[in-house]
Amino acid sequence: MIAMLAVVSLLTAQTPDSIRIERLATLGRLWYAARLFHPYLAYRTIDWDSALVATIPRVSAARTADEYAAAVQGMLDALGDPATHIARPQTAGQPNAREPDPRARWTADSVLVISATNYADLDDWNRGIARCDSFAQLVPHARAVVFDLRQRVPGASSGFVSFVFSQSKLLPQLFAGPPLAAPGQRSRMHSGYRGDVTGNSGSGYWSAWVTQDGDVFSGPPGTMSRPIAFVVSDRSEVPGAALALQAGGRAALVVEGTATDESLVGTTELEIGDGLKVRLRLSELVFADGTGGLPADTVVGTPAAAATDPSLEAALVMVRRPVATHHPRSPLEPRSAPPPQRDYAGMTYPSLPYRLLAAFRIWGTFEYFHAYKQLYDEDWTGVLKTFIPRLEGAQDSLEYALTLAEMVSHTRDNHVRVNSPVLAAYWGEAQTPLLVRIIQGVPVVTGFTNDSVARAAGVRIGDVIERVDGEAVATRLARRERYLTASTPQWLHWAAVRSLLAGPEGSTAVLRLRGATGGAEKAPSHEVRLPRHTSRAATAAARDRFSGCCLATSATPISTGCPCRVSIACSSYFAGRGRSSSICVVILRARRGRSIFVGAVSLAPAEREGEPRCSQGSARRTTQPIGDPDVASMKSDLRNLVTAEEAYFADSVKYTSNLGRTFYTTTGVTGPTITLTADGWKGWVGSRHTTKTCAIFVGSSPLPPAVVEGMPACQEGPPLPVKIPGRK
Repeated sequence: MIAMLAVVSLLTAQTPDSIRIERLATLGRLWYAARLFHPYLAYRTIDWDSALVATIPRVSAARTADEYAAAVQGMLDALGDPATHIARPQTAGQPNAREPDPRARWTADSVLVISATNYADLDDWNRGIARCDSFAQLVPHARAVVFDLRQRVPGASSGFVSFVFSQSKLLPQLFAGPPLAAPGQRSRMHSGYRGDVTGNSGSGYWSAWVTQDGDVFSGPPGTMSRPIAFVVSDRSEVPGAALALQAGGRAALVVEGTATDESLVGTTELEIGDGLKVRLRLSELVFADGTGGLPADTVVGTPAAAATDPSLEAALVMVRRPVATHHPRSPLEPRSAPPPQRDYAGMTYPSLPYRLLAAFRIWGTFEYFHAYKQLYDEDWTGVLKTFIPRLEGAQDSLEYALTLAEMVSHTRDNHVRVNSPVLAAYWGEAQTPLLVRIIQGVPVVTGFTNDSVARAAGVRIGDVIERVDGEAVATRLARRERYLTASTPQWLHWAAVRSLLAGPEGSTAVLRLRGATGGAEKAPSHEVRLPRHTSRAATAAARDRFSGCCLATSATPISTGCPCRVSIACSSYFAGRGRSSSICVVILRARRGRSIFVGAVSLAPAEREGEPRCSQGSARRTTQPIGDPDVASMKSDLRNLVTAEEAYFADSVKYTSNLGRTFYTTTGVTGPTITLTADGWKGWVGSRHTTKTCAIFVGSSPLPPAVVEGMPACQEGPPLPVKIPGRK
């Protein structure tokens, strides 16, 4: 590989780099288009990835357009499809100086030979149709008919051969007996991107065959059957009627050299630069018996001398002494079974061709399937060209992974991310026990996931984070944002903040904090050290400390091997009104019990709602005074309001004062009344059954009686001097 790259580097020095990159990008686009739409790749065993990988060094090293074309054709040859090829530009053909095509002549034994070998003559298709109409009057007098459709005059084909014959009165004179059908065509259709993962059937996206029926041909009553033959070559346009007659056993097909179904199937031309185009097959023939292809009754080599015409002679022999022939065609696979795409999981730092393969996969997936591509503020193909040299220069697995992540970030979509073990190790997945939010442009500690560890380290709510592991916060956030994908600047910043303190599992985060003073003066900074743990690691650590523990939020234990009992108790204290609420979860360990409850039924030693407490032995269920059930309903609704607001924030990167139909209160509860604040919101509800109201807030703006963020509190009368909603 090192030697190959050295040769590539030497040769590409002779080609302007912009041309080389343009060619590589075009190669990747062509490869992906064929991957999606060439029918052979849906069921044949073709290593299309390897074809690309082998072609990338050749394209990169190409010094001329001919070398570039040869490299691309080499990749296309892997398809085994002569209808998919480099389509070199051709000059327009010149019409015959004397009698134009199509022409007719008789043999001595009354065989009618109709030839159309100069396709430029058919550009005047009105004249061509008129001439074919005149030939229709000759057919009843012929013992047999031979069509010579070999394009012998160089020049671009206008595509009027099939049109001229189909619109004339000539073809119906060939069809005797019941109608005959030409083969149909099938092509690939994709409804969304199924993904490259085997078994990804639950995504709702799919790929399928789309089959188009073939034309049906019939002749006028009384038409007599007679032997027919068609002579074609690799440049011929073959009318569908010819295949209908052959499939019905009423015509023979003589092929000179090689013949393809290119003129019969759907194709598209893709410009690949350097004045070149690629003709790409989009469909394939499907006969009524489930077979496909363009079978020949006789194959004749290209004649060496112009004085002889063995192909035409073979056709005349077949119509003079017709025999019942069987036209062997290859059976088609009725269902698509493309081989699973390789995931290359073992390639943490792949060689250059495979690095570009990854970029082409990413480009194609978003080019064809991303729902928001029309919202891109930059040319997506231009992004690919930008990152090709970046991937070429990637020196190790980390630089490679970061380059791909940065490329993907240009999609500007929250739902998109790049995951890899290398990136996970670099960014770290373990977190400190701190909750952080951006307030007035700086990261501020707003809560703890483990208050004992955080407070013991010297962290207080309201502390401003200035440095993380010796790196300034602004620098760290900017470095992280470069590789994140986000729809809005707000979401990008928020996503970076989430990983601000992340690091490797078991590492220690060194934070420089500045305490909040409440005044204009700046508090002194201090340094703290906090352990980082993933949630799974934290659970394992707790298991070690408490001699084995389990955590559950349902009646099903986490694992059958858990060395402790897990139970859930539910209370129905609103049975009289048809409502039930409040679950109590107890975690029982071998020697030490820990309990927590939400609602009105407590589990000793837990006494305050939402706060876990531990004791020796088992937890004891107790019942808290329920108090006013209407107050309990309002508190429950406010907790649900917090959930609804956070869900709205996750989608919109902001809170709202009107949740609309995404939030409903319990029967009898009125409101909510929500007011947005600088860093959150506050809201309150009332009830039609009591004069009490309950309030809650998120952020730093309390709404008395609620003074603790996220915890509902109630009082007599409204929290603000306004009318209670729903009350007279």
